[in-house]
Amino acid sequence: MVKPVFARIWCTGTRVTSVLLGGMFLFGQASAYQAITLDSGVGMDNTRLLRLNFAIGNDKRYPVDNNCYWSLSWEGNLSYWYLYKTIRDGEDNLWEVGVTPNFRLERERDWGRPYLEAGLGIHLLSEVRIGHRDMSSAFQFGSHAGFGLRFGGNDQYDLAWRIEHLSNAGLREPNPGINFSMVRFGYRW
Repeated sequence: MVKPVFARIWCTGTRVTSVLLGGMFLFGQASAYQAITLDSGVGMDNTRLLRLNFAIGNDKRYPVDNNCYWSLSWEGNLSYWYLYKTIRDGEDNLWEVGVTPNFRLERERDWGRPYLEAGLGIHLLSEVRIGHRDMSSAFQFGSHAGFGLRFGGNDQYDLAWRIEHLSNAGLREPNPGINFSMVRFGYRW
């Protein structure tokens, strides 16, 4: 049985994500690249995360110095959180949708493109509890930072590590937030 709150969040989140991803897709058609990544993460309180990201960018480069530049892309994601060890108190899984602008500082090398990245976006959760952690609001802000390497014949593969923090920024109490450490692999076309 679907809970009414979950149904409202899921429907709203699905509509918002559909519009945003649709806009990202249309923008992506006119832009230079699109990418898809799969993330796997470990969070606080035995929380695990699996995530599918879709990113678009226009390959506009802003030079910093020789062979170094920064760029902007947009990421839309769908995530599944679950408890590694089920706890009877509270929910043991939830879904998340989010949209994040991602800033990347990248350097061109003969063997690939190492990079640093950071972003701040918005996320909607299907439940406000996971295990003993009460997030108190379905609406969350997410910030991340990480590093990675693009490689392959056309730098089409992406391997990265990222840390991410989600919280409601004090809009509701309690506001414990949650942190994740993630590994990601992607393909860019």
